[in-house]
Amino acid sequence: MSGIEVAGLVLGAIPLLIAALEHYEGGLDSARSFFKWRGGLSGMIQALWYQHTSYVQSIQLLLEPIATEQERQIMLDDATHILWKSTEMSEALQNRLGNAYQVYMHTVQRIEDIVKAIAEKLNIQGANKASTLVNQKGLEAMVLAHPPMKKNGNCVFQFKQSVNFNMSRRKVRRLLDELKSCNMRLDSFANKAEKLEEPFKADMKPKFTAPLITIEENAAMLYKAIYRTWTEHKAAIRQKFSSVKDDASRFGISLFRSSLTPEWLDVEIRLVETPPLNQQRRPTVRISAPVSPGTAPPSIPQAPYPDISSLQIVDNLCSIIQTPGHPWMGFCLDGDECLRGTYPTKSRASGHLQTAVTLEDLFLASYQFSKEDLYCLCVTLSSSLIQLSHTPWLCQTWDKSDIVFLRRKDNSGLSVSISHPYLKREHSTTGQTSAGEDSYPKNDCPKLLALGVLLVEIVSCRPVESMRRPEDLGPDANANSLTDFLVVRRWIQEQKDSGNLTLGFYSAISHCLKSFADPTSSLLNEDVRMTVEERVLAPLQQEMRILFG
Repeated sequence: MSGIEVAGLVLGAIPLLIAALEHYEGGLDSARSFFKWRGGLSGMIQALWYQHTSYVQSIQLLLEPIATEQERQIMLDDATHILWKSTEMSEALQNRLGNAYQVYMHTVQRIEDIVKAIAEKLNIQGANKASTLVNQKGLEAMVLAHPPMKKNGNCVFQFKQSVNFNMSRRKVRRLLDELKSCNMRLDSFANKAEKLEEPFKADMKPKFTAPLITIEENAAMLYKAIYRTWTEHKAAIRQKFSSVKDDASRFGISLFRSSLTPEWLDVEIRLVETPPLNQQRRPTVRISAPVSPGTAPPSIPQAPYPDISSLQIVDNLCSIIQTPGHPWMGFCLDGDECLRGTYPTKSRASGHLQTAVTLEDLFLASYQFSKEDLYCLCVTLSSSLIQLSHTPWLCQTWDKSDIVFLRRKDNSGLSVSISHPYLKREHSTTGQTSAGEDSYPKNDCPKLLALGVLLVEIVSCRPVESMRRPEDLGPDANANSLTDFLVVRRWIQEQKDSGNLTLGFYSAISHCLKSFADPTSSLLNEDVRMTVEERVLAPLQQEMRILFG
């Protein structure tokens, strides 16, 4: 029997002892109660209840980082549940306690001995003496023989006959004192384990090029402008993390021309300020798009226009980007969020791949990331979640099929530029509406878990599906919302044990797991967002700076 299984049986046995002793106390006449217990039986039962509460808290503290909230609740409610027998849970507990595991379990076994010593003096097994069954089969036999029943939210035990308790007052006190001492040791071990697992704190703090609320508003405004003027489209926003202040005024996206012309067109979106009539400066988005290399722009007026109101309002972006010989063009999004254009912008080589490559394609091709590309991609994805989580670009969860690479690394066209990832989104007018407030989930737990999955996939260069085991699947043998959580949790423990995971990645992936288990995890909450920046983005960014400058 594993140590964690013993811990569960103790958890279920102590309430049974308390109920049996209360039953025994209720059957005593006042004279016998006074002469045998000197009126102290109630105090002893209360002391046992206190120690049980302390034990429960120690177990909760121990299980918190290795089990989901749902798993913890199941285990605390059912001391014989199969989760207590889980090899994976036992291994996770050993990893959490480290070299304190053996002494921790020795203390749990001592608590088991104390509980058994009290149980042996109770006749709560029907016609059989408790001592016979307990000595032969341990606490499991006693717990299984008295399953608790729920009544008004409390556990109630039933006994077939009057309960008798044959133990001296002095011995009961001694056992309770020892139980208290054991609980104090468990608290000490659990607290030290918690301190040892405190998240890695980076010396640096991530700095974005503009306030996050500004980035969110601009990204949302851009998405809605494309949505209104393009009936059926694919668009990909370039993901990047930069400390250059000039980048605060620019977004980069690519637009897919059509299935007949399978070509992605780069688009640069600039925030420009144009003074309206009241002389207050209002931000405006300017969009610039490239042409295929070698195409000369026609002779049209130079840009930028000093007065964007002279530009026509664009109602159909699709017809414009499909125009043959399409040059680099500019669009403006005015203060009324109307798309206006077009005018030419400075041309440059696009360096596009012939066919877009997704992150999933790279995994299936067993692509090996360089160390610098690996860190760059992980930092970029982490910062993108923080910046775009509550915009239409990322209103729902994401995965490797949503991350695309459109640019070549060099002129050969044979390699992908990992430093230029895009977040792809598709829209069709059929049965879909614009992403509004109702499109956003109540929390960001799935998105944060998805980021953790992406980090694991990138580090291991494998899709998460290839890491799944039968025990990770749901009752119907299909993957469910917990499947990838179990995979990532197992993977991170294995990598930590083998010493193949840096502190930065351990902090980032672990926090994604913890955030998934917390139903209040919403990046709209400033505290939650700051914690994600500090424990996910900052550690990765700091390690990248140390390694590559």
